[in-house]
Amino acid sequence: MLLAPKRSKYKTIFIRKSLSNKAKSPILNFGLQGIFSKEMGRISSKQIEATRKFLRRNLKKQAKIWINIFPSKMITKKPQEVRMGKGKGYVKYWAYFIKKNEILFEVKGLNQLVIKKSLISSKYKLPVKSGLLTKYKN
Repeated sequence: MLLAPKRSKYKTIFIRKSLSNKAKSPILNFGLQGIFSKEMGRISSKQIEATRKFLRRNLKKQAKIWINIFPSKMITKKPQEVRMGKGKGYVKYWAYFIKKNEILFEVKGLNQLVIKKSLISSKYKLPVKSGLLTKYKN
């Protein structure tokens, strides 16, 4: 099931472009390993769902997965060959605007090697450059 808000206050929203490229260092909150973004970008709910399904199929019930992002901005598009004006356009899909060094997915499980391999292969399902982050127990 694709992620989307249940209700929104307005029919369409004004999307502000993020100009700042400042970023904090990524910190894992829940899991021991995770994927973080190395650049700014936009990720759709289909891409989030594809990555989640891929991780779930590879890890099965061995690990717990946390998704730290939720697509809350709607992307609108007018049909082709339509004249200018007459409103903003229809909602095409929902997206999330990623900041640099933001944690996207977190995973915690017993077999760290299998988790690491599946996270490396799931990075290619994302539209932005991403890296792998590991938290070691003290």
